[in-house]
Amino acid sequence: ISGKIPYNFLAGVEDKTKEITIELESNSLSGVVPASLTQFDSLNLYIGANKFNGIASGLCSMNNWFAGDVGTFKCDAIMCPKDTFSQWGRRDEDAVCEQCPDGTVTPYMGSFECVSAEEQAIEDEKTVLKLMYDSLDGIGWHSQGNWYDDSVSFCDWHGITCTSGLQSIQAIHLGENGLKGILPN
Repeated sequence: ISGKIPYNFLAGVEDKTKEITIELESNSLSGVVPASLTQFDSLNLYIGANKFNGIASGLCSMNNWFAGDVGTFKCDAIMCPKDTFSQWGRRDEDAVCEQCPDGTVTPYMGSFECVSAEEQAIEDEKTVLKLMYDSLDGIGWHSQGNWYDDSVSFCDWHGITCTSGLQSIQAIHLGENGLKGILPN
């Protein structure tokens, strides 16, 4: 799943006082967790290992969320801050949000682990290529060899040339391949 959590997420729930559990870990959700979720009294929102960069105002004071963990640990009970991690991507009685060791990072909130700056750079390049594929109708390309195949290096995707010995894009050759659309920002 990718994209943002919509403002009207769970709008069809009638009894907003009942405990609700939503599990959306390990996807590609991004943006800010929306303030509209404050309408729920008792929410367990598992969203670690996504690409969130913020938690809307008001969510960190939802004292009954996660069986009271948000009342105790505030925002950390929803997601660990950037450059920190825990086994669940959030704080609770058994797991704290630990600072990443020197030389490692977590570019997003709610991380399960820290990665080296080099690993993050590789992941960033892959993310940009996937965004380009999606924006330019990749499913309709004449040649799509290995695109979106996470079992191979993106350097082996059709039309991608990397710097020798490195996983860093040197050139993109996708001429006459049926690309349609607008390059993403």
